[in-house]
Amino acid sequence: MPLSTRGLIPFLAAACLASGAAHADPALPQVQLGATPAMLTEGDLLTFEFKLSKPAPAEGLDVRMTLLRDTDPLPGDADYFVDGSVNIAGFRFVRNDDGTVSDAVVSITPGARSAKLVAKTLADEVAEVEEHAVYALANNNAYDIDERRNAADFTISDRPVVGVDLVTQMPVREGRQMAFHFKLSRPAPTGGLPVRLALVRDSDPQPGDIQYFVAGSRNIADNQVVIENGTIYHLLVTIAEGATTATLLSDVIADGVAEGPEYALFKIAAGQAYSIDPEHDGVRLKLVDR
Repeated sequence: MPLSTRGLIPFLAAACLASGAAHADPALPQVQLGATPAMLTEGDLLTFEFKLSKPAPAEGLDVRMTLLRDTDPLPGDADYFVDGSVNIAGFRFVRNDDGTVSDAVVSITPGARSAKLVAKTLADEVAEVEEHAVYALANNNAYDIDERRNAADFTISDRPVVGVDLVTQMPVREGRQMAFHFKLSRPAPTGGLPVRLALVRDSDPQPGDIQYFVAGSRNIADNQVVIENGTIYHLLVTIAEGATTATLLSDVIADGVAEGPEYALFKIAAGQAYSIDPEHDGVRLKLVDR
């Protein structure tokens, strides 16, 4: 499912809150919900994180999560309540007549103010690209719902998930180096993994400010600077076969011209061979003369 559909999620989650959150009962625990990571590869662990404003009551607390969106609502994509779960006494699905999941009920142990439900996603060897799901806290007379943190939104991919960060402190002076650091959720496939870094913003998009892929780069098989109409369009960085991390080292060229600060923003562009880590999907650069 296209990730742009996530724009609907705040509205859907708000619908689950109805009027209950607006009239919070101070005698009840307020519950927060989140999930990490937001993007994961089949076989990875997914953690649902619960936080309570006060300890769960003596009988424990059953928290209900409604499945608002799932591109594959049939069971079999993950095993829930596995080793690593914390302060969870029980877990069960609520199913529709056709066998699809409608809700999940998580039992938090008495006295707990936080809990983690760990799920092991399953590698089914079926080419599905990305499966997107959203759980939201459902209204209940035993707890109130946090208005801002009330949903678990995640995507399971059968492709490597790629993230990029800049490990060099900004700003970078001309004549010095900077490093793009890539991280993959699984080893790059046979032949390497081409990752496209789109230059979406640049105060000086003409080539000549940076020399990419210099000595000291690690696990980079190739790098191409794609230029159209005299301006840089994107970088095509090929991560070496078998690598799970890679570093693209680059020189910031000292041109001796006083230009003032230069700014640029690179974003990982969509590709058929990988998924994008939404929390590490780009880097911002600031280059200075001195």
